[in-house]
Amino acid sequence: HRCRELEKRTIGKDAAQFHQGFSETESAAPAAAMDGISRFELLYEDATHRRKCLDQKLREKEATEIGALEKQTASQRVGPVDMNRLEQLHLDHMIKQAKRMALVTEALEQERQDNKDKIERRRKRGASEQEPIWQRGGTSAYFRGADKASTQPDKKVAPKLVGRADVVFAAVLRAVALRCVDGAVVDDAKPLLSPLRCMLDLYSEAQAMCERSEGYSALCVRASQRLFSGCYLLPEFEGFEQCRDPSPVHQVQEDLDILMATAADAQVALQNLFEPLVRPQLLRVYDPGPKSKDVAELKALVRYGAGEAGRRCRHLLDLARLALVFPNCDMLHSGLEVILNSQGGQAHSQSMAYEIVQVQNRFA
Repeated sequence: HRCRELEKRTIGKDAAQFHQGFSETESAAPAAAMDGISRFELLYEDATHRRKCLDQKLREKEATEIGALEKQTASQRVGPVDMNRLEQLHLDHMIKQAKRMALVTEALEQERQDNKDKIERRRKRGASEQEPIWQRGGTSAYFRGADKASTQPDKKVAPKLVGRADVVFAAVLRAVALRCVDGAVVDDAKPLLSPLRCMLDLYSEAQAMCERSEGYSALCVRASQRLFSGCYLLPEFEGFEQCRDPSPVHQVQEDLDILMATAADAQVALQNLFEPLVRPQLLRVYDPGPKSKDVAELKALVRYGAGEAGRRCRHLLDLARLALVFPNCDMLHSGLEVILNSQGGQAHSQSMAYEIVQVQNRFA
C-alpha cells in the first residue's frame, strides 16, 4: 500500500513538472531523486520489520516446544519398575510369536500336502510306470514309423541286473538294438561282460588316482574350447556369451577310403609332432594306430547314419589318434598349454603346422 501511494505521488509530480516547461523540469529533478531515495528506504524498513516479526514468532514457537517437553518429562513416573508388567508383556510377545509360527507351519504343511496330492492325481491320470530302456523290447518308432508305434511287441523277461557292469552292458546292448534297423539283438555279446567289469574296475582306480593327484581341481574347472565364427578358439561359455556361432567340425573328404588313406599319414604326423613337443611333461605314449575300416564304417553307421546317411563318414574325427599319458593332472594341464601355444606353425616349420579346432574336457 505504501509503495502504491508513493508511486501515485511520484507520477503526479512528474506530470505537473512536465506542464511547467523545461526549466521547471530541470529544477524539479533533484526533488524526484530525493523521492526515489525515500521509496527505497521505506522498502528496507518494511523488510526489516517483517524479519523482526518472523524471528519473534520463531522464538515463541521454540519456547512453546521446550515448555511442552519439560512438562512431559516432569510427568513421567518416578519409582520402582513393575516387573510383573514386564513379564506379562514378554509373555504376550511369546504367545504372539508362537501363534505366528503355528500359522506359517500350517501353511507350509498345507502346501506340501497339496503338491503331494497333485503328484498322486497326475500319476493316476498318466500311463503306467515305464520300464528301464534296457528292458524294453521292439524297434524304435523312428525306424518302423509312427503308425506302428502303438503296437506292443512281445516282451522278453529281462535278466536281473546285479552290478554296475550288468547295468552298463544292458544299456549298451539296448542302445545298439534301437539303432539297428532290423531290431536285432546281439546274442553272442555275453563274453564281453567280463572284460567290461575289468575296464570299469580300472576306470574307478584311475579316477581315484586322478582325484588324489595335484592339479585335479584346476583341471576340472577348465572350460572346453571350440572354434567359433571368426576363427577364434574360445571357451564355450565365452563364445556363447558373445553370441558367436560355433564353426562346424567335420572332415573335408566324405569317402571312407580316402579318409583311411589320409588317416595313415596323419598318424605318422601325430607321432612326429606331439611326442617331442611335450616330452618334458610326458610319462609315456600309447599309439593304438589308425582306426580300422570296419570299425570306422560301423561307428559312422550307428552314430551318424540316421542323420547324415551318405555323408556320415565326414563326422569321423578319431581315425588317427594318439594317447599322451601324463604323470599327474598338473603335467597334463602344462602339456595342453604347450600344445595350444605352439599351434599355427610358431614353433615348427610350415609343413608341420597344425590348428586346434576343439578341446573337450571330460574331467569337467
